[in-house]
Amino acid sequence: MSLRDGFYPALGTPLDENGDFIARSMRRQIDLMAEAGASGYLVLGSMGQQPQIKNSEVIKVVDTCVDAIAGKAPVLVGCMDNSLARVKDRIDALKGSKVDGVVLTTPFYYISPEADLVNFFKKICGFSPLPVYLYDLVYVTKNKITYSIVKALMDIPNLSGIKSGDLVLMRDIEKGGDKKDSFDLLFSGTELFEVAYGYGITKQLDGFYTCIPKTTKNLYTALAAGDKDLSARYMNDMNDIRNHCISVGVFPAYTVGLNALGCEGSFHPDYYLPLGDESREKTLEKFREAGEI
Repeated sequence: MSLRDGFYPALGTPLDENGDFIARSMRRQIDLMAEAGASGYLVLGSMGQQPQIKNSEVIKVVDTCVDAIAGKAPVLVGCMDNSLARVKDRIDALKGSKVDGVVLTTPFYYISPEADLVNFFKKICGFSPLPVYLYDLVYVTKNKITYSIVKALMDIPNLSGIKSGDLVLMRDIEKGGDKKDSFDLLFSGTELFEVAYGYGITKQLDGFYTCIPKTTKNLYTALAAGDKDLSARYMNDMNDIRNHCISVGVFPAYTVGLNALGCEGSFHPDYYLPLGDESREKTLEKFREAGEI
């Protein structure tokens, strides 16, 4: 399977005060993304709090998303963990769920030599019945997915792509002469979406899309039309909101944004404090300025 061009939102996972999944809120989020024109979806990525979700809720999240999307777009599922055995457990739990691939970071507890990271992904591809997508998230995992790692893995039949915000890495893969046609590049560097698009990297994956559906739709309409001035305007709106959210606390601000769009629940780690009144109002004002609410 090769993914089509366009944007792929990493869905936030709505939880109640007990950490239980709120299915109706997820369906609302998916409806917003479908209306915006999403080409596919990542469930239980980093923005979806994958490492923090209770085991009892994981398959509820996956099956709700698969049911809501109803085969209209591919569904990828985050299965990140710190050992082959734990990753296998996560992938095995998906048996019977109609998903289209699994997404995996490097292990994020130990600092690992490159040869061991290659072995990690080779072993996973060997036991995974689903397509495998790499997720380069070095600022969290501290283990970088390099071009040499990707090159060493490229011949594996079910290795299907990579998500990364490293534009140099993505260009190296694209231009290096080793990339197979079925290997998808999913760019996640929010500040450089326009640049990547201009280089021909026309698949983007990010969690921030979900709280700015109108801006996202407008941005990709302008990009598809080749309107650089208009796309720059919407990129500025996207980055303005994103930078504000980072300044006040990205996950609690993300919760404020999604709640304002009618997606109830918490989208931030359960030990995070909510935004204070002043920060919350400033956050809502940013979303109003962009026309999202």
